[in-house]
Amino acid sequence: MKHRADIDGLRALSVLLVVFYHADLLECHSGYVGVDVFFVISGYLVSQLILRDLDRGEFSLATFFARRIRRLLPCLLVVCLVTTGLGWFFMLPVDFQHLGTILMSQPFLAANLVYAKTTKFGYFGSTTVNYPLLHLWSLAVEEQFYVLFPLFLLYLVPRTRRLAAFAALFLASYALSAWVTASRPDFSYYLLPTRAFEILAGALAGQMVWRGALWFGELASWLAAIVIMLCGWLIPNGTPYPGTVALWPTLAAAVLLSLGAQRPSTLHRLLAWRPLAFIGLVSYSMYLWHWPFIALLRSSQLWKPHYGTYWCILLVPISYVSWRTIEQPLRRRSLTNKQSFGLAAASGLLLAGLGLLIWWNQGFPGRLPESARRLAAQEYTPNPYNREITLEKLQAGELHHFGMAGKTRLMLIGDSHTMAILPGLDEACKKAGISGLAIARSSTPPVYCVIRNTPGLSGQALRDFLAASQRKIDQENPEAVVLVGAWVGYQYQDGFAEGLAETIRACAAHGRRCFVMGQIPNVERKVPRALAYATWLHAPSQVAMPMEVQRKRNLDLQSSLANLPVTYIDPLPFFEGSQGSVAVERDGLALYRDEGHLSVDASRLFAPFLLRQLGLDGSSRPSLPKAR
Repeated sequence: MKHRADIDGLRALSVLLVVFYHADLLECHSGYVGVDVFFVISGYLVSQLILRDLDRGEFSLATFFARRIRRLLPCLLVVCLVTTGLGWFFMLPVDFQHLGTILMSQPFLAANLVYAKTTKFGYFGSTTVNYPLLHLWSLAVEEQFYVLFPLFLLYLVPRTRRLAAFAALFLASYALSAWVTASRPDFSYYLLPTRAFEILAGALAGQMVWRGALWFGELASWLAAIVIMLCGWLIPNGTPYPGTVALWPTLAAAVLLSLGAQRPSTLHRLLAWRPLAFIGLVSYSMYLWHWPFIALLRSSQLWKPHYGTYWCILLVPISYVSWRTIEQPLRRRSLTNKQSFGLAAASGLLLAGLGLLIWWNQGFPGRLPESARRLAAQEYTPNPYNREITLEKLQAGELHHFGMAGKTRLMLIGDSHTMAILPGLDEACKKAGISGLAIARSSTPPVYCVIRNTPGLSGQALRDFLAASQRKIDQENPEAVVLVGAWVGYQYQDGFAEGLAETIRACAAHGRRCFVMGQIPNVERKVPRALAYATWLHAPSQVAMPMEVQRKRNLDLQSSLANLPVTYIDPLPFFEGSQGSVAVERDGLALYRDEGHLSVDASRLFAPFLLRQLGLDGSSRPSLPKAR
């Protein structure tokens, strides 16, 4: 197959989009589409090699897989080993243990399945920086495809039906991707069935050669390149992906590949420019090396914004050296198929054994001092109340019970911040002889308002949930009802003020006392991990947050409570730190389990404070002013 320098240029474009996205450079907010382009290029090249050998009667599964091993394994193995070595010095135990799981998955081409199951909020969640081998999901998808694709061509598809078979599979995968992404984008991002259409688009492009007017090819090439660039910069944050949106960069890449086969345009000659083609040649090494260092520095709180520029500059010589000294030597050596499979088996055993050792020893927590281990553990301390109350559970009476058994005196309604308070509130209410119930659902406000792009309830589902909550309040008729939430995410939405007033009046009916607790202050980093790294690496924690920012937000909330039968509870005094900042640690304990939720230990400190504000701690109720 004739080498095409323009394909190297397209590879360069795709890898640079990914690198810029991960390094936060040039406002490349959706550079992850570079992986889609990679998939298309892979499908284009590999399918043509397979079909060529099939048509000549020379295709061998053993030779094909041996060639894939020599192409991909050497650099992948080195990157995994180097990342593991660095992880010993920079990864917290829980993250290092997860790295062990990924190493064990490598011989089985299953990294994508592990990430689909374990990454919270999917590929775009904040926890992905804790996974320095996250990018290996795409290699797993590719190789899963190439395990099945040759078998499909050999045994299921006659030569005359190839194009129709590729098109049918493309449409089926795309339809599945659109359907699954609409409901589970966190899941569909990583899986072969919802990604196969991108590789198949490349296979289809290899079967279609443009022989039309030169001017049309010229125009279509530039339009396709513009589409890829626009997708790399302009897909809005929060857009479900891949789904329907991924079709645009996929088709654009397929068009470029097909048009360049017979009549290269001006754009194809530009893509073949030697500096760009050079980046394409080393793109595999660049892709493998770029993410581990970014992830390790970010998760350990050592990353600075300007590091992205420095790292991209360093990445070019690192990728070249990797390509020259690791990739090329083994590809040029005349290894037999048996030797190639032996290398794969030895490498698989090494990675799986190393991963098992790390996983079995729970990430070797002894690497960290005791104080750092205690802080880090607070992010993952189990909360027995971390359970979503759905509408069905609410209607069945399966709520969060806390405190003593008996007549309900206190009810809390809110989102995940309610769950975070409950462990300590349970203990405090038992001491005070109080029985309580809580209705809590993540990302779901305790008042009706219009919220878009939310993982919680919205629209009619939110109305139904709140109506059922109110019926439960009327049924239990507690002394006090407390509304709890991450108010900054709700209070500036359409209909919030009206929904808040309606909820408060309903909660305060029949002589009940209604309270709104202000938002617990947010900080910019995950507190337990930031404090643990600061203790371990003797570095600044970088979690200071001015109290004034949260005070302003809570004042906006208080203004919404004017002339309503409600008492405002200000949580900020509990978090007063030094020099006007938010306190994040007390007596060696992190007050947060992430950026905004109380840790289980902190809930035990906060609960007595809350009961005093409610006047339910056995002392006389304080004279808290009505909101105004």
